[in-house]
This record gives sequence, structure tokens and C-alpha cells, in this order.
Amino acid sequence: MTTPKHTWTCGRQLDYETKFMLLEPGERKTTIAQERERLTALLAMDNSMVFLAMNDGEPIGFLWASGGTYRRNHHTVHIVIGIREAYTKQGIGTHLFQACEAWARERGLHRLELTVMTNNHLGSLCTRKSGFKSRGLPRMPCESIANSSISIT
Repeated sequence: MTTPKHTWTCGRQLDYETKFMLLEPGERKTTIAQERERLTALLAMDNSMVFLAMNDGEPIGFLWASGGTYRRNHHTVHIVIGIREAYTKQGIGTHLFQACEAWARERGLHRLELTVMTNNHLGSLCTRKSGFKSRGLPRMPCESIANSSISIT
């Protein structure tokens, strides 16, 4: 079962382990209570879900699937995925994408999208392996991290 403590803990660990996620070390200021509110609001939507990968009771990765909030984008789901560094190259990302795709198909959600930094080679490989296609490079959607481009897939 996904709990606010699990998602918050995994997110915080990823803040320190990778530069491929949005938040930098120490930038996450939310509390577990605030994470509970965020998770409750997300899961109340029929087009949003959180998938959590666990190992011996510890969160090692997640996939947030946030659906559109209007009629015209209700079918669109924006994905944020993160896998702890020690657990990469083990098929966890692929498994999370497969679970998300099956869930989305059951609900008639037919557009899954995410952003991957171009120098995130493992992330790019996993998204392509899972069937995502590149839609090009946006013009600076957020501040550059270590001179890397950001690609939408």
C-alpha cells in the first residue's frame, strides 16, 4: 500500500541521489502531513495514481501519474518516475511503466507523457523501451541543470 511516508521518503532520498529529478537536496520542505494531503487529493481523481516499488518494506522507486483536470485533457496523464540509484538496471522502471500503462488502458486514458533530461541515459533508454517517443526539445522549461538539455518524451 502506498503511504505518504513512503512517497515522501523515496522522494527525499532521490533529491540527494540524482540530479535528474526536479528538487535539489534540501529543497523539499513539505511534511509527511502535507504529503498525505497531496496524495489524498491525487488519488481522489479517477485519472491519477501512484505506483510504488518496494524492497523489504522500503520504498525504492515510484511513478506518479497525474491526469488532466479538464474535459479536454482528462485523457492525458503526466508521469514523474524515480528509481533509487542502487536499484537501477533491474527492470523496476519498466515494471512501473507497464503497471501504469495497464491502469491507464483500463480507464480509457490514452496519452501518457513525461519529461526526461537528454543526459539521463538510463531514463531515456527505459522510456524508449517502454514505447515512449521523443516529441522534441522544449525551449528552457526549467533552469538548466549542469548544462543539460531537457527532452519531452
